[in-house]
Amino acid sequence: FLAGVIESGESSWKQLQNLYVGGSTAQSLALACALSERILKGCGAWRVHGGGFAGTILAFVPHYKLDAYVRQMDAVFGDGACTVLGIRPILTIQGERLDACDKVRGMKHAQQRMIEHIRQDLEGRFASVPKEQLKLAAAGTFLDEKQAQAWVSMIRAAFPGEEVIYNPLSLSIGCHTGPNAAGIAVIKLCD
Repeated sequence: FLAGVIESGESSWKQLQNLYVGGSTAQSLALACALSERILKGCGAWRVHGGGFAGTILAFVPHYKLDAYVRQMDAVFGDGACTVLGIRPILTIQGERLDACDKVRGMKHAQQRMIEHIRQDLEGRFASVPKEQLKLAAAGTFLDEKQAQAWVSMIRAAFPGEEVIYNPLSLSIGCHTGPNAAGIAVIKLCD
């Protein structure tokens, strides 16, 4: 995938030359692509985005290089030149199956969407289960206890009067999600 992104960008830049506006000597898009190639050194990908005259590139930057990438690009193009998109996948585990069910930008939107999914499950899949047999559980890999507390508070606000328990996500999940992941579940109590 990343090699294809780079190939497409190289084509726009070097073959089609649609990074330049006719009659202008500005080469900011070409410079941004060249800097991206230099900074990322074979990790991630970059390309012109939105058409050559949009003045934008799209870069896939590994997390460990993100701060350096933003700092160097902002040094050349000015503070705020980079906008980091926090795309968050929403995953669902039903039975033994893990599936992506949604994607959103930013953690707040991800948390709101997870709450919407749980509400739908309570009104759909769990509608026939007596309410006293169900509990809500929050989980996370939060580095800051305040973030965990805020997540639980958000769930409690969405489901007033419901008991919400919290536990850290297990290592088997946390090693894949990394820090500051959030989760929510409906637990059906056994008789």
